[in-house]
Amino acid sequence: MIAKLLVALGSVGAAVGFMFIGIGQATPDDLDWMVSAGFVLLLAGVVVGVLGALWYRSGEKAAEALIAARTDRLNKPEARQAG
Repeated sequence: MIAKLLVALGSVGAAVGFMFIGIGQATPDDLDWMVSAGFVLLLAGVVVGVLGALWYRSGEKAAEALIAARTDRLNKPEARQAG
């Protein structure tokens, strides 16, 4: 659950950072603080999103391994005879 939330927040943060960079550079005043904040948000969003995706995939692999182990145990002939 938290991994999915990290992926969602990371992608939103990266998109907002990208938007801040564009707005900061497009204004006639050339807002340096907005460009700087945009780069921080963009990089932090990418890092958080990637970490969340890796965390989600590692949890998914562990769940698949657990399901495979249970299925193998149930498919053994001695398990069928005992039941």
